[in-house]
Amino acid sequence: MEKPFTCMFLPFMLLLKPTADPKRFTVRVTKRLSTHPFQQALCIPSGTVLELRSGTKKNPATRFVFVRAFRPKLQYRGRFVASGEIDVETC
Repeated sequence: MEKPFTCMFLPFMLLLKPTADPKRFTVRVTKRLSTHPFQQALCIPSGTVLELRSGTKKNPATRFVFVRAFRPKLQYRGRFVASGEIDVETC
């Protein structure tokens, strides 16, 4: 299985882990770069291009993907949590 990728999206640092389906990743927020961390929910619109990075600083690997769909996870009582799944296409 592939190693996870990191990505910046708006005020969020995301961690994307590949699934068994090569066109699907699980995604979760690892860091919020905002003074009000719970002011904005994670929502990745269709058509967004994400720059995924993995590897080390000496040997980085970059991959660009086109988001086809984002499905957020729902918490108990219907609240959104800072994770979900994305379906992608390789750019």
